[in-house]
Amino acid sequence: MSPSQQPTARGADLNADEILDGLRAALRVALTADELREWDLDKIGVDTPMLTLALDSLALMVVVEEIEERFAVSMSVDSVYTFTSVGDLVDHVRDGAAANPA
Repeated sequence: MSPSQQPTARGADLNADEILDGLRAALRVALTADELREWDLDKIGVDTPMLTLALDSLALMVVVEEIEERFAVSMSVDSVYTFTSVGDLVDHVRDGAAANPA
């Protein structure tokens, strides 16, 4: 288990900040050093449009896997394409974790 995959609070105990931290950790794993230099990951919030993340399909797969491991949720890459904002991703993770309590 990579450091970004350390288990966190589950379900209703999850708050948006914890999920955003998990997303940022996943992005650190998925993106190259050059890509990371272009981003201020701390500015990614629930209102950030998903399209601004500009993830290629491989990076998106890594992000999804990291989030699934960290939060013990199931999420398809295809479902992420339906999210308008990072807030939609946060809601999906919170709902998935609540449906699968530890």
